[in-house]
Amino acid sequence: MKVRRILVLGSPGVGKTTISRLLSNRLRIPYISLDDEYWQADWERPSCQEWSKTLKAITERSSWVIDGNHARTLTVRASRAEVAVIVSAPALLCCYRILYRVVRIRRGEYSLAPKRVAAQLEVGVKTSASKDLFELLVLALRFQKKTLPEVLGVLADSGVRIVRVTYKTSDQEIERLLRG
Repeated sequence: MKVRRILVLGSPGVGKTTISRLLSNRLRIPYISLDDEYWQADWERPSCQEWSKTLKAITERSSWVIDGNHARTLTVRASRAEVAVIVSAPALLCCYRILYRVVRIRRGEYSLAPKRVAAQLEVGVKTSASKDLFELLVLALRFQKKTLPEVLGVLADSGVRIVRVTYKTSDQEIERLLRG
């Protein structure tokens, strides 16, 4: 049986996007970045009602690889997922990657920002390279001890199959884990 709906979860800066795109390409199913769907221009948040509607439409699709935490809506995504891939890396590596991504965005790699923010940056609109940078760094530092147990609890309640990978896991190991 081919897996068609995959969640990719982990600390900010852990490599969720990289693994999600790999899975999307290998399995030939659509990749969806929650940050692209969530963040509006100028880093504005959608209303709870708008976000719920968007998320419902996304998760009702027949196949997807969804990248992103957005803890408040994990239950909705987990209820439709077949597999949840949990990506782990050392907290300081995640913090480095967050900071490096911000530097790269400021240097013109706008595709690293959520799509609506990137669109603004590309036409010269001044906006931040990150929303809540300090909060992201704190989340990365606390993810393994605080957030991960909560995530695992939600996933266990939903019955979704959990696959654990680290930043050192090879492409072949990821494919093997998904098959098994």
